[in-house]
Amino acid sequence: MEKENPKYIKGFNHAYLLVKYKPEIIKSLTNIKTQNDYIQGLKDGNDIFEQSRIKSRLYDLRQLETKRDKDHDLDLKR
Repeated sequence: MEKENPKYIKGFNHAYLLVKYKPEIIKSLTNIKTQNDYIQGLKDGNDIFEQSRIKSRLYDLRQLETKRDKDHDLDLKR
């Protein structure tokens, strides 16, 4: 099994911190056109964070819809 590149991992982890606390910085860093492992880690970390944030919002919306449907059913039974 091949070991992971430490620069890539560091960039990936830093992306999570940057997107959470300094999103304006991560936007400018991900626009860099280089093949650096650290920058690639930043880009991938940013993408994964955004995907997980979207999934979380979708889950929350589904929970609200379920709750609304249950509340609506209760109103019909009265």
